[in-house]
Amino acid sequence: TLISNALADDTGIAIFRARALDRVEKAAEINVASGLPSLQSLRTSSELQPGSLIALKLRNYRAITGSFVQPIEAQLAAEIVRRIRITDPGAVVYHESDMFIWSSVLANPVDLFEHLEGLHSLVQNGLIIEDREIDVSFNCGIETQPDRPLASRVGAALQSAEQAVRNDELVCLYEPARNEVQWEVSLLSSLDRAIDNGEVWVAYQPKLDLLTNRITSAEALVRWTHPERGPISPEHFIGIAEEYHRIERITRFVLHEAVRSTLSVLPYCPDFTVSVNISAQLLRNSGLPKIVFDALNAYGLHPKHLILEITETDRLDRSSATHDMMMAMVNSGLQLSIDDFGTGNATIDYLRYLPAVEVKIDKAFVAGIERSQEDVLLVQSIIEMAHSLKRRVVAEGIENKEIKEILRGMGCDQGQGYYISRPILMDDLRTLLGAELDRVYS
Repeated sequence: TLISNALADDTGIAIFRARALDRVEKAAEINVASGLPSLQSLRTSSELQPGSLIALKLRNYRAITGSFVQPIEAQLAAEIVRRIRITDPGAVVYHESDMFIWSSVLANPVDLFEHLEGLHSLVQNGLIIEDREIDVSFNCGIETQPDRPLASRVGAALQSAEQAVRNDELVCLYEPARNEVQWEVSLLSSLDRAIDNGEVWVAYQPKLDLLTNRITSAEALVRWTHPERGPISPEHFIGIAEEYHRIERITRFVLHEAVRSTLSVLPYCPDFTVSVNISAQLLRNSGLPKIVFDALNAYGLHPKHLILEITETDRLDRSSATHDMMMAMVNSGLQLSIDDFGTGNATIDYLRYLPAVEVKIDKAFVAGIERSQEDVLLVQSIIEMAHSLKRRVVAEGIENKEIKEILRGMGCDQGQGYYISRPILMDDLRTLLGAELDRVYS
């Protein structure tokens, strides 16, 4: 009897311990505060679908939860999950403290960035918790290598989210070995915020009227000074923005800055014009006229003061719709210019096709006219041909007085280059316009 009672006691203890352990394991699988699956359950999951892991770090999680008397973690988590599932239906979201993590079927880093940008837009207007509107701030980390061990992937996604916070970027891609795609996505993820923070700005390179020796125009050039990486070459980030269809945001910014600044220049030079580069990609966008005229109307600038420089003509869509759109803009008072004339497909064929009033001779031809008779003949022929078609000619790359004088002798209308001025701030340009320039350039 004693033995049977002891066995029964042992069995009862074993059952109690097993049930207690089961409750502990189940508790470990659920985040008590939010009711969502925990990160511990994710790390040991055998059911996770292959795909990219996204970790979202809520930067102000503790400030939000600490501002309420009652626990609101479950409500906050529910609002976050609801918005995640708008852009990623069916996502199973795991939660631990200020981190939310889930798997996405998207694999392309650019698609993932756009997906998270959409999520960011969904929460920008705030969340409603217990009839209070709260602002939410977050950053994301992405891990895109499904063949790695799951626990390592989770750690990498969380680490990348922390890195995004340190970099003040919306998204940071896990980089076991940095490559070009990851660098590009990193630039894309911080570009919009850089514009908003004032890291992206506009410089103006003056254009000299070679007949009157006066500054009459300037080209607006976008610049990006990153707080950690320093100046980023426009050739780098403009190319990436075009490749991933993000050039419109940059163009809007430059247009508004250039138009606003030009108003302050007109008291010094009533006929002043400003040139803004327009990618051929945007010329395929039927909304381009609205983008341009929104900027003009916002500041009340007449279209005659704005020149749109067409770049990358080898990629230009030559459909009748594009031509009609350009004609409509020209008829509204805008001017078009063909940039880098003489290179690629920017040749006489485009003089016939584009309703442009100006051509810019590429600096590759201008730089050699001191030494090369062939370049002299080439530049001279472009000037004469353009003038015969009633086009104005601008020479790029004037690096010294000798080149300027040769071009003036050829009858070139305008020039720009470091001899005339490097790209400068608008305040410096106004000072330059207010000075007597004949003493400088004669």
